[in-house]
Amino acid sequence: MRETSRWKGLDGLRALAVAAVVGTHFSFLGQGAFVGVDLFFVLSGFLITSLLVREREGFGHVSLRNFWVRRGLRLLPALSCAVVLAAVLTPLASPERRAATFTGLPWVFAYLGNRVAASKGPQALGLLPHTWSLAIEEQFYVVWPIIVVLWFRHGVQAKRAAMLLGSIALMSALFNAWAMVNWGYNAAYFGTGTHAMGLCAGCALAMAVHARNGRPISERGAQALQRAAMVAVALFAVLCMTPLSTPLEASMLLNLGTISAVVLVTSVVLAPHTAMTRLFAAPALIWIGARSYAIYLFHDPLALVFVQSPMFHGAAHVIATLCCVVASIILAAVSFRYVESPFLRLKSRFVDGIGQKPQLVPVLEG
Repeated sequence: MRETSRWKGLDGLRALAVAAVVGTHFSFLGQGAFVGVDLFFVLSGFLITSLLVREREGFGHVSLRNFWVRRGLRLLPALSCAVVLAAVLTPLASPERRAATFTGLPWVFAYLGNRVAASKGPQALGLLPHTWSLAIEEQFYVVWPIIVVLWFRHGVQAKRAAMLLGSIALMSALFNAWAMVNWGYNAAYFGTGTHAMGLCAGCALAMAVHARNGRPISERGAQALQRAAMVAVALFAVLCMTPLSTPLEASMLLNLGTISAVVLVTSVVLAPHTAMTRLFAAPALIWIGARSYAIYLFHDPLALVFVQSPMFHGAAHVIATLCCVVASIILAAVSFRYVESPFLRLKSRFVDGIGQKPQLVPVLEG
């Protein structure tokens, strides 16, 4: 893992993930949110682990304090804007949604919304039900760096770590299937332990890439990865439109989505010069991917008020849906430029090291 430039194709995968989620909540796709969120999880696991490894390589240690400060600078500004948007929209929501939006705010900011969703259902978070996924990721950001630091101190090799994490991802996938059948959808889908396969798989992939020590793959291997990525994209599309009728089918869809996400990330990282990877590195996809976090945050309150409610019918519903899609993108662009970017620039102040390649750390953080 010696590259000093960002894997641009990963932003394209972010664009694919957010398109799947938005398409579901705006009623364009059937189950795209399932696979879209887990693609985000795989990306997060891969990028955060890569970041921690690079910080250790560049500076000889990992500063947990600086890591958590950088995460806060990345995540909290846009989340605060989304909360403001939800509050502004509450007069247009049902009384139940309106009340739940405000009672759910402490859980949202504490990044425990997934526990509320698991026990009471996502509607208990009002106009911010999608923040359950942010909660799982934030819990990961708190715990995983500590584990990585301990592994570094005890000399755990990257290859062994990759095998262990891959085994944990498999166990989480099996646990999810068991929990779906025995505990029900909400407990299995919104639970941290029962929905950790994507994050763990991404972490395993990062460690496996690090274990290669920067060795490039062969031309034949790159072409094989490109073909696998094409199959993964096709599988991703099929999963987005696959109807579900049982909890076990939901678990199978989640796990197949995670597999397709791992293949896509692997292809982008290890075969950056193939046509498939260049497609994901298209400027338009990079632009959307860079703003995907804000798009994800802003779209659901709009969808719940204007699209998933009986406010509009027929042609008016179609127009309202299109307007909400455009509004989500515009709000995200404004947020990225005027709210998020100033805080993102502050992250460079929280990088340790004495003249030792400080560019290695911020390059991965999006």
